[in-house]
Amino acid sequence: MVEGNIHIFDSKVAAYGVELIVMKVIDAINQNKSNEEVIEKAQTLSMNSHVLFTLTTLDHVVRGGRVSRVAGLIGNTLKIKPVIEMVEGKLEVTKKSRTNKKIIDKFIVEDLVEQSLKHKQLYLRIISLNQKEIALEIENKVKERISNIEITHTDYIGPVFSYHLGDEGYGITWSAE
Repeated sequence: MVEGNIHIFDSKVAAYGVELIVMKVIDAINQNKSNEEVIEKAQTLSMNSHVLFTLTTLDHVVRGGRVSRVAGLIGNTLKIKPVIEMVEGKLEVTKKSRTNKKIIDKFIVEDLVEQSLKHKQLYLRIISLNQKEIALEIENKVKERISNIEITHTDYIGPVFSYHLGDEGYGITWSAE
């Protein structure tokens, strides 16, 4: 149906993770990189990508049936926030925390510091749904500790994510070369 060279990549990341990869591939195209260089960049970024996010309330995941009412009530009462990550192409709750500080310092910043030592360049996209202060806190803490990182922000995650997750939360996606 389409003429030309078509290359398919499995990014194993959610929508806003793919968005970051596409943005970097478009940058390579705009820099007049060869087809081979663009394909290599897309492959590298796809292999070295990750998505992590959390919610400020469990109300939407309870309504959507992803969490039982009892678990949602307990989680909301104790202010437990699930840390959801892409694992082998699937969203999974990998950790839980009662504080944003622990999520930001331990699960986001520390992981990014570790990744920055493994790669020459990191690209970070911070996603915030009505959590601008937290997004800026993440950016500032990351900038303090990592020099080989480029940071962008978004507040759009798409209707499917919004329906299931609600309108309050934050997260990151990163890719690396």
